[in-house]
Amino acid sequence: YIRSLGAEYAGSPHPPVASGNLVTAVNGLYYNGEYVDTISIAVFARLFRRASEDTLRAEPIQLDVTDLGTTNDGLAVCALGGSFADGARDVCQASDGGLFIVGYTYSGGAGGVDALIVKTNAAGSPEWARTLGGTARDEANVVIATDDGGCLLAGLTSSVGAGGLDFLAARFDSDGELAWARTYGGERTDVAESVCAAHDSGFMLAGYTEMTGVTMSDVLFLQVDEDGNLLWQRTYGLEDRPERAHDVIQTQAGGYFLAGTIGLDPPDRQMLQIETDAFGDELWSKPIGQKAFDVAHAALEATGGGFVLVGQETLPDQNLMRFSVVRTSERGYSQWRRVYGEPNHYDVGCDLCLLSDETYVAVGVSNTERAGQNKAWIQILSPTSKALETLSYDAQGAEWLTGVCALPESGFAAVGHTNSSGAGSFDILLVCRPPRSDSPS
Repeated sequence: YIRSLGAEYAGSPHPPVASGNLVTAVNGLYYNGEYVDTISIAVFARLFRRASEDTLRAEPIQLDVTDLGTTNDGLAVCALGGSFADGARDVCQASDGGLFIVGYTYSGGAGGVDALIVKTNAAGSPEWARTLGGTARDEANVVIATDDGGCLLAGLTSSVGAGGLDFLAARFDSDGELAWARTYGGERTDVAESVCAAHDSGFMLAGYTEMTGVTMSDVLFLQVDEDGNLLWQRTYGLEDRPERAHDVIQTQAGGYFLAGTIGLDPPDRQMLQIETDAFGDELWSKPIGQKAFDVAHAALEATGGGFVLVGQETLPDQNLMRFSVVRTSERGYSQWRRVYGEPNHYDVGCDLCLLSDETYVAVGVSNTERAGQNKAWIQILSPTSKALETLSYDAQGAEWLTGVCALPESGFAAVGHTNSSGAGSFDILLVCRPPRSDSPS
């Protein structure tokens, strides 16, 4: 176990859950930083070694659903999972009104940790679930719906590819059949953190690379066609400061906006913004925030121009992370910045979406006074950053939310992880707010 960093290894049924934002096996504590990737890569390299002739396979998986009731705030909550650890990273609405949920699973699949995709109906009940992976490490970080009723997921794999970790992209149809799976990257570490539709056709993937010749991580941005064939790729970075993209979105100008982080661990990290044209050529880039531990995990183009970013920042003279929302201009200059959360807590914003009533929903995590426990955190904001509602789900365990999507009539669905209830050590946490009768049509 790695107790000094808050992650405990509890044996083969519960290997450490790893991503760019956390390493945990039992206690669910939240940690950020380059050292997390170093630990997780080392752990998985030891536990799960690539087979000499591995392939990615999509297989059905049975998930149990645990109804966790409705909160006093009107949030419908349930857990989905198998016998071991399962978790969600992202969610989007399907064309039929249901949901696509992606993440990871240890409960089934080809071995090690596999990417997990779940399709639900409009009520949140699973219609089908699939694993995707080989004998090593495979995880899905993001998902978008496609025009044919299916979806495209992106993440990472060490089961196949050029070596180390590679970008993973896979397309499924509406019935859960795998259309194709592709990898992109070099011999070292390449991780896809975000995906969006391309302006012309195909898809845009963004993340980071530690390819040969790069001493620190650089942003990796690429376009693939409808069949996953690579069209072009770009890297952005500085020699003395690592850069990573955690989100990519289309811009109304016809290009793309990437949000992430630049810098080493404290006291050097800032939020990073990059705008490109339709072909990935950089138009401008700008770090914002103090040099501390500031990270942008997600972004939206704001109504009226500019961008809204959600993530975390470290307050001056305090070794605490705060849930942060920032509005920037069309050229990346800060217009306002707000922090939310509770005193003396570690609070992190992970994702946001825009509802039909023009309010923002930002989701993340806040730790509690109880050692080793977190609560899922939801902040409803006005277009000018006024806090309208603060919602949470605290089941006396480790709960946190990593993805959110808008639903009709100002509803939303958020996903993450819980170890308080469900079938395994960790399960997918699904939190939904139904449509509101007072919402504008």
